Amino acid sequence: MDTHQKDSCIVENTKTQGENLNYYRRLNVPGGDLRVSITAECNMRCVYCHNEGQGDFKADFMSLEALRSIVKIGLGYGINKVRLTGGEPLVHPQIVDMINMLKFELEVKNVGINTNGMMLVPSRNQKLINAGLDVAVVGLDYFNSEVSKDSPSGKSSEKILKQLLVAKEMGLNIQVAAVYSNSDPLNIIRLAEWCNHNDILLKVLEVSDNKIASSTSTEFLQLVKLMKMTFGLRMGKTVSLNETYGIHDSGNKILFFHSHCRIRECHECSQMHMRVTTKGNAKPCILRTDTEYSLVSGDVDYAMRRAIHNLGNSPEQPPK
Repeated sequence: MDTHQKDSCIVENTKTQGENLNYYRRLNVPGGDLRVSITAECNMRCVYCHNEGQGDFKADFMSLEALRSIVKIGLGYGINKVRLTGGEPLVHPQIVDMINMLKFELEVKNVGINTNGMMLVPSRNQKLINAGLDVAVVGLDYFNSEVSKDSPSGKSSEKILKQLLVAKEMGLNIQVAAVYSNSDPLNIIRLAEWCNHNDILLKVLEVSDNKIASSTSTEFLQLVKLMKMTFGLRMGKTVSLNETYGIHDSGNKILFFHSHCRIRECHECSQMHMRVTTKGNAKPCILRTDTEYSLVSGDVDYAMRRAIHNLGNSPEQPPK
């Protein structure tokens, strides 16, 4: 079967899944966002971590050449943003070279990393800034705790917060992402106060786990309501993903992300980004272990199209 015939089959399969569900609004990378795990290794072990659906934390590292090839493919499918994740991306020995390549060679508009912040020290911060990093999204669950995240090991919240202020003062664009798993809401409120005081965007995420629910958790909805009342937030909805946000009088914003996985909002999730594993496989769903498409070997263009068309399929309904 040639490539044209393959594409025809994909389109027909898509139609049979039901156009009324509006599965695929456009044939491109969702949201223009390519989320690439450059290593599965991490220096923390957060209890809720799905490690981009890769399973064990192995000391595997994506090569610079593989990343370049994958992003070049993505550029042909509408990407304008690349997020380097893990594991912990800062443990990768070529992280600075990767960012520099993405920004100045491939001219990706927006390049960011998702990190736990443990390795954001001044010497590395300056290298990241020089390489053209646009944003560092730092996972930080607790305002005041011996470990900054829900992990058995790591740095204290106090140390991470100090490191973030230093990084911000150096010119690094910092955002904070806090996972809320029915813990003390006052902890999130104190974190929100700190972020607002220091003009840092806060993202509050409902924890994703193996549970299946019929609706967003009551605890998460109560947290949103409490924060609205506490800070007098002006509330709204994001246009693209229908997520809730609140704006302080200062203009600083808090984003609230409920768990799409728990309530199987697979179509909504599919519009957020395209995940790529450390092995270079496009992964339409982090809960599925049997559906990945290689972007580093074989017919990579076909693999990308196939991955895009398979987005929105729930774990209970494997793509054909």
